[in-house]
Amino acid sequence: MSIGQSVRGVKGYPWTLPLVGFTAVFGGAGYAAMLDPINGPSIAAAWGILYMITCAGGAIRSRRPGPVALLGVVATSTGIYAREMLDLAD
Repeated sequence: MSIGQSVRGVKGYPWTLPLVGFTAVFGGAGYAAMLDPINGPSIAAAWGILYMITCAGGAIRSRRPGPVALLGVVATSTGIYAREMLDLAD
């Protein structure tokens, strides 16, 4: 893949900078979940919902397996963290 193609991005995936940013936030949320079991899942759930809101349309419209699979992984992870967050709130 040439540099020009990698800068433009691949159809269906978010642009490189937001994708790296979301990855960093999810990694930080996992670390926060180890240290603070109440706020860590909340961070991961909130950012997962934000990712799905901002990137779901492009992934679904692209009809490519990679972006749709990534969206599915994020949705599953968000569901797990949201359930854990709601269980801890009780």
